[in-house]
Amino acid sequence: MLSFPSYALGTISTFFVLQGLISAGDALVEKTVGGKGSWLYNLPTPVKCVCVLSAFSPTVPLFSNIWVEQGMFDLMAKMVPSVTF
Repeated sequence: MLSFPSYALGTISTFFVLQGLISAGDALVEKTVGGKGSWLYNLPTPVKCVCVLSAFSPTVPLFSNIWVEQGMFDLMAKMVPSVTF
């Protein structure tokens, strides 16, 4: 809160609570229908990756928006030397 004056209290905590709930739901689904030999277990790895990313991605702005709003990524980009030809 001291580093980011515009921080809305609880935003990052909400991110972690939602991540925990999604993880618990994932574990429940896996335990219920995901045993070895099931269709869920046998999904190709790229499909599993897309499923995980689609479940978790909507919560990312709760965690990263404060850094975007404060210009952290712009400052990081300035630290990387650019090479022009």
